[in-house]
Amino acid sequence: MAERGGSRVRPGAATGAQAGAPTAVSTATTPFDFSAMLTIADMLPVMVCTLDRDRRYRFVNKPYADWFEQPRSAMLGKTLTEIIGPDAAAFREPMLAGALAGEAQFFVSDFDHPTRGRVAVQTSYLPWAGGDGSVLGIVCILTDITEQRVAELALKESEARFRRIANSAPALMWVTRIDRVRDFVNEAYAEFVCGPGCDVEEARTIDWRTRIHPEDIERIVTESIAGEAHSAIQTMFVWIAHDQGADVDSFGPDGTSVLGELGELVIKQPMPSMPVGFWNDQDGSRYRQAYFEHYPGVWRFGDWVLLTERGTAIITGRSDATLNRGGVRLGSSEIYSVVEEIDEVLDSLVVHLEEDDELLLFVVLRPGVDLDDELRKRIADALRNALSPRHAPDAVVAVPAIPRTLTGKKLEVPVKRILTGAEVADVAARDALVDPAALEAFADYAGQRAQPAPS
Repeated sequence: MAERGGSRVRPGAATGAQAGAPTAVSTATTPFDFSAMLTIADMLPVMVCTLDRDRRYRFVNKPYADWFEQPRSAMLGKTLTEIIGPDAAAFREPMLAGALAGEAQFFVSDFDHPTRGRVAVQTSYLPWAGGDGSVLGIVCILTDITEQRVAELALKESEARFRRIANSAPALMWVTRIDRVRDFVNEAYAEFVCGPGCDVEEARTIDWRTRIHPEDIERIVTESIAGEAHSAIQTMFVWIAHDQGADVDSFGPDGTSVLGELGELVIKQPMPSMPVGFWNDQDGSRYRQAYFEHYPGVWRFGDWVLLTERGTAIITGRSDATLNRGGVRLGSSEIYSVVEEIDEVLDSLVVHLEEDDELLLFVVLRPGVDLDDELRKRIADALRNALSPRHAPDAVVAVPAIPRTLTGKKLEVPVKRILTGAEVADVAARDALVDPAALEAFADYAGQRAQPAPS
């Protein structure tokens, strides 16, 4: 045999270059460069050591020695127990025995480091086999994952805190992945979709497509994809079906159910979210008047609703804020949007007295402005031109302030009741108003209207 360029070839045989084929792989043996291997081991980003069958250190790389803050020379030849302590060694003994039996071991454990305190370590024990296949010892690979463990614990605590907050919220909350699979639903969601006591996991895995109206499915998916593409906050409206629904109906003026036409939204059976009374309403008269006076024994919401034949509902607005003049419904908000665009007007309130078909408009004017005939005409003309002649008021009256609830709602119905003879104390609780004195001007006006005309 002759050697050429580190490759052994037979005398007279064509080389790879001569034959036009790749050069043969060398089978020559070279001396093992232990210093090069040690340099490579020291460059690894993990801690590496070897233990013989007596659990004595035969090799440690630099990261391992540095982590224990000892020189390599002080560790080699010592037992694992001498380096990590008897308790830590006893905990690892089953894994050591398994590796010496030929089975690779992997585990994560806490370790009381002499200077760093409690740390988390990820460990692999790999069998170190000799040429005859017998296990001579163990190759140990360790990684300090303390920072990762701290981050994971913080994430778990953050997730637990989110779940506590979400479950205490009265609204339905859920987290959905990009593939429309829910990762999380809160308890309110679970109760809504499958009833009280429903298991959260059961609710999470329910196919959402079975819980909404079939005609909404394609729209919801399309809107979701469009919002995700633009990373935009989305607000979507959807009809959701659930078994514990309210007994909802739409009533006509005579108190009978209507379908396919506008009616009063009513609830015919009690439900948990209904209030049971008003504050400082000792005999319950204001409570009954607010919800049960229109249809005795049936809760009236004060909203217009249109129930469709396909089982959906369209709520169009407040019925008690809708003016019915000559059989034509007029929205009070339409009137406000026109009147409050007039420079001299700061605020307004409109009521319709059906008995005389009288439309009364009350306005709050800017300081220094007087309500004269010219301004009255401009207000009426603006409504007539922007809306219709039916929207023009029969009278425009200046008042110091428009009464509002603490949430900013105008008290149209209470004012209407005052103008038809009710006492101020009977129509609204003073502590529920922004300015309780605001109703006094309407009471004074009602008194003036009640005075007989001079003969």
